[in-house]
Amino acid sequence: MKPALIASLAGLVIVIAGVSVWRTLRPISDKFDPTHSLASGQLLAQETAKAIQGQGWVVPVISPDHQQTGGAAHAEWQAFQAVLRKHPGIQLTAPEILTKLEDLPGCSGATFTDILARHSQAGAIVFLTPLQSWLQMKESPPAPPTARIIVQSLPVYSAKNAFAGYFEQKFISVLLYRGLAGGSADYQIFTPDNFHDLPGNPALPEASDR
Repeated sequence: MKPALIASLAGLVIVIAGVSVWRTLRPISDKFDPTHSLASGQLLAQETAKAIQGQGWVVPVISPDHQQTGGAAHAEWQAFQAVLRKHPGIQLTAPEILTKLEDLPGCSGATFTDILARHSQAGAIVFLTPLQSWLQMKESPPAPPTARIIVQSLPVYSAKNAFAGYFEQKFISVLLYRGLAGGSADYQIFTPDNFHDLPGNPALPEASDR
């Protein structure tokens, strides 16, 4: 093989390798469409303001990802704060940041109970992180909170199994649920008035039957 051809092939390999490395190491912000994150952050804030009628303390519960600039979670967190800043009667506290292994990928029952107990005087507690399924709760929290509990959820196999128990025991005021199809148009708001419409899997026993 001619030296010139070998050099050309070597150069091509280097270029391809360089592009691969760049695609891997480029900023996270280039890797996601922020539309979903902005929509969820804005909707959570709007539902929070509505739930407490624009007055009171709001305790946000976030993950470390929400503090990492350039990611989807950070975009969501920024959008959430931006909307609430438009309500002069609402005060945001310092966020609760979930860092324990048992709180990944969703806030555990023990942490959920602890946060509710420590912020019993808040107007609302907003979980920008998922909650573990009600069926995974080892024990129910001692009593329904006085604060409004606003929660968002990523798509799950059976939302009814995951969240109906929270509603039945009066722990959730609002659930922002994104359907499996994704997209801002697929966000649904569930409350104590319509949680029976949560999507479920008919092959699984529903939470209300347990």
